[in-house]
Amino acid sequence: MVIYVNIFGCRVLSVHKLLGVLVFIISRCLKFTLRHEVVGKENFVPHKQHILCFWHGKQFVPSLFYPPENKPVTALVSASKDGQIMSTFLHCLGFQTVRGSSSRKAVSSLVMMLKAARGGSSVAVTPDGPRGPIYTAKPGVAFLATKTGLEVVPFGSAVSRKWVIQSWDRYEIPKPFSKCVFYIGKPFKLSPKMSPEEASRLISSAIWEADLAALGRLHGISDLKLDAQCQSDKTTLAS
Repeated sequence: MVIYVNIFGCRVLSVHKLLGVLVFIISRCLKFTLRHEVVGKENFVPHKQHILCFWHGKQFVPSLFYPPENKPVTALVSASKDGQIMSTFLHCLGFQTVRGSSSRKAVSSLVMMLKAARGGSSVAVTPDGPRGPIYTAKPGVAFLATKTGLEVVPFGSAVSRKWVIQSWDRYEIPKPFSKCVFYIGKPFKLSPKMSPEEASRLISSAIWEADLAALGRLHGISDLKLDAQCQSDKTTLAS
């Protein structure tokens, strides 16, 4: 007999779903200790659809501090067992999810994301997920943007003190009582005439500009630039 438990509106069945609920509870407790600032709210028109983009390893802060008035949002989450933890966590935060990735169920997940967008939902994608290479946008976001005509909104984040998980994406978790900046970049559209490579480069640059703006805000630097050396070693910059 299968027994479901309803916790915070989430029906929990598997161990991974239960872990997702625990992550939600812990993150909510952590959130109350954080000093946070959301910059760029004016770049959002409430209830308008967007394609939201941020790096896989930097999704924790946007997930916690995304403006609630701008839902519904459908997020693309890995089809792996670990992805089930993230999917349950996001459901508890009020997001919808599509399970898939660039390496598993790729076509079906993109079709489901298109369906969600055409049904009135914004969509959230980590362009370098689910397995990297880190900080490199793949063509899926460009495909969604050109097919839907929706504007792309880059997200950036910066944290004063954090744990960095030694995984391929260098996943960041703020430490208690640290300061966080969540930066919402200016929306932009991709031309249907762009090649997938050109569109992906533009998306990557926009996310990096948002991350740099968040980092500058955190440290009180108004015009932080990504120089040539940092361009070649963005992992160092992110750390």
